Amino acid sequence: MRFEDSAAEFDQSVRARGMAVDALGIADALIIMAEFYREEPATGITHWFEDAPKFSSGVRDRGQGEHFEVSLARVLTTRREAAPPLVRELALTWRFSVGPELRYVPRVEHGCSARGDLPVFATMVRESEALPVAQRETALSVSVGFMTGAG
Repeated sequence: MRFEDSAAEFDQSVRARGMAVDALGIADALIIMAEFYREEPATGITHWFEDAPKFSSGVRDRGQGEHFEVSLARVLTTRREAAPPLVRELALTWRFSVGPELRYVPRVEHGCSARGDLPVFATMVRESEALPVAQRETALSVSVGFMTGAG
């Protein structure tokens, strides 16, 4: 799979299970994202040195007002001579209103650098403080997107 096509490929993978990205729960998404990471290798990228899943959660303000965000991502990092690394990210993101319960959930980031560590990564995500709270709340939005930039 060309990593630039990963958002469309991931969406297709979700639809093949009879689901839709915008209605995807975090627990189901973790299973699908882990499988996507294991079974869909990135192709056509030279000098890449890391392909890793990442989980993050916490209160954020990305210029559109404060919200609580939970993100499952696949991050591919490429070395570039005499320049910062190039980072490509497939991110599945849930945004929630910042209510009293979510306001005080600590900001967290977990990553995994080897496919063999995927079970430990999945356990860290399932045991995070954010997960049970976010599963009780109704998401304002759920989106999947592809981003690229210097690291």
